[in-house]
Amino acid sequence: ADDLNFGYQDMGGVQLSKLNGKEEESMTHLKELLDQTARSETYYEFELSNSQLVVLDIDACATLEGSILDSYGLSRPRSVSLL
Repeated sequence: ADDLNFGYQDMGGVQLSKLNGKEEESMTHLKELLDQTARSETYYEFELSNSQLVVLDIDACATLEGSILDSYGLSRPRSVSLL
């Protein structure tokens, strides 16, 4: 886990219910919601199926994206079909 998502690393087996109050319909729709939220909000608020709420600072996510990708050996933040 990175400082950004510390405490959330052991969450598994739960589904995303909403992002900032909006239900996602597909991975493509989730990508659109993430992009829209990044332009208009300060935080991502992920509401999960187990009633937990994960809140991440959008600016911190953008700042740390490169180092998180490097830590996990990833070349990009999304699959090619979602870029």
